[in-house]
Amino acid sequence: KKPATVDAYSRAVDDLVAQYGDKKIDHLDRQDMFGHLKFLGMKLKKRQGDHQHTLRNRLRNLTVFLNACGVKNPLPMREIKRPMKTRPTKYSLEIINKMLDAANENEKDLILFFLNTGFRDEETAYAFWSDIDFEKGSINVHRKPLYHWSPKDNEAREQDIVLASNFIKRMQARRERMPDDGLIF
Repeated sequence: KKPATVDAYSRAVDDLVAQYGDKKIDHLDRQDMFGHLKFLGMKLKKRQGDHQHTLRNRLRNLTVFLNACGVKNPLPMREIKRPMKTRPTKYSLEIINKMLDAANENEKDLILFFLNTGFRDEETAYAFWSDIDFEKGSINVHRKPLYHWSPKDNEAREQDIVLASNFIKRMQARRERMPDDGLIF
């Protein structure tokens, strides 16, 4: 598993142990699990974010742990309300222009890379110059075994992302001014 996945599983188990460390896992019942979700809810209120998604993710991670221990989760996922998916907040053109005005060249490259490719954070962090086809003016996501990284769902995007010619020129200029260690950023 990826380190982030292991961390997520560990966090879920650590929270369960913090609350029910004196109980054997095969003695946990539905009430314990509901109590644990309430415990987590109180803990999460101190933070920003979508708590309902976090609670479902923690329950899912606990289910994986319990299954690995040969114990069935007494509270199945289907019994927990699914949170409503929300659309990500988009930056206005005004805000983007303010960021670009305040940014240095490298920061502008990064902002424009996100805007032009639509890549996720890790896709950008592990983007190689070889991912860009300068002749076709396109880019795609590929596995990076050297860094033990793979795209979401372990798949490259079905189609290359076509890039604007002015963005291609910007990336060529970046390539000329940056040391080529393979990574764009």
